[in-house]
Parts: sequence; C-alpha cells; structure tokens
Amino acid sequence: MFGLTSIVSINGKKYGLVIIGDYRCTWVKFLKNKDETYEVFNNFCTQVQNEKELKILKVESDHGGEF
Repeated sequence: MFGLTSIVSINGKKYGLVIIGDYRCTWVKFLKNKDETYEVFNNFCTQVQNEKELKILKVESDHGGEF
C-alpha cells in the first residue's frame, strides 16, 4: 500500500495497492481511500481464482500496520 500521493488521478484516486504473485506477476490497484483496501483485495482474489481456476493458499504482508 502506498499513498497519499501528491498527484491525484483523474478519477480522484490517491492510494495504490501493489499485489505481487508467486510467479513474478504484479498488479497495482488504485484506491480513493484506504478503507477500500479489503473490498478491492477480496474482489481481486475472487477474479484471479476464477480466471486461473486455482485457489489462493496463502497471503503474506510486510506487517506494516496500515490496516
């Protein structure tokens, strides 16, 4: 998670959520507020599991305490 950025996107998004997969895949999701994080991440997990027909077994974080 990064943000509050000094430049706001056209859609008013000021934060970013960076997701890194095991196979060197990286996704960046942009958010208006930090409190959107869970919903965006949950939707992302559902989408990836449906597209790849696999289950996410483990989620790791840097324990930064942002949430």
